[in-house]
Amino acid sequence: MKIALCQSAIKYEDKKFNIDAANESVKLASKCGDDMILFPEMSFTGFSMNTDKTKENNGETLAAMADIARENNIAVGFGWVLDCKGKAKNMYTVLDKNGKILAEYAKIHPFSFAGEDRFFEGGKDICRFEYMGVKIGVAICYDLRFPYVFSADCDLMLVPANWPKSRMDHWLALLKARAIENQFYIAGVNCTGVQDKTEYNGNSCVFDPNGEELVRLENSTGIIRTNIDIAWVQSVRLAFPVRQDRITS
Repeated sequence: MKIALCQSAIKYEDKKFNIDAANESVKLASKCGDDMILFPEMSFTGFSMNTDKTKENNGETLAAMADIARENNIAVGFGWVLDCKGKAKNMYTVLDKNGKILAEYAKIHPFSFAGEDRFFEGGKDICRFEYMGVKIGVAICYDLRFPYVFSADCDLMLVPANWPKSRMDHWLALLKARAIENQFYIAGVNCTGVQDKTEYNGNSCVFDPNGEELVRLENSTGIIRTNIDIAWVQSVRLAFPVRQDRITS
């Protein structure tokens, strides 16, 4: 399976602008023969705590992205904000090439350091789904610091984020560590630019099951891509079967 990561400069709280920009990126990925394109956390609003403005309960973003997926015959992953009649949820949805929902994940760990917990409630369930024979999991940004979220049996883990430049060393180190300890591919898709005085410098990347960096885009907008080879996942696990010694409670 060929995946594409779209590292965008999200225009803060401007949903229409960002969805229109995403449409162009999806068209390009489809023309390049990608099977799935992934966007960062809160893809079309940025990391905003202004949930009165960003949250939705009418399926507006889902409908728009389903049309885009169908029109371009490609699976799409994107972040959005769900209205929970009180606090909101930080969501990530993956649609197949026909616009049908493959997975919906609510970020388990709101980022309390930035006050996300004041406006968002955490999800409860670890996410796992299958597409084109690849077992895929989803975590969002701050979830990366909590290893248990990555314990599901996957070939590929998706980590959409709005991860700031000031902690970029942590982003790269944790992505690599999660790939090594779970022996799977991990795809971290981040944004770039400035949102509400916070600077982001991208570094969207993919690590393989040995922790080798396959592709990375630093501080610019663009699309990077790589192939996910489940035979390589199986080979790595057979050659060094550390997962069999994992103790679960």
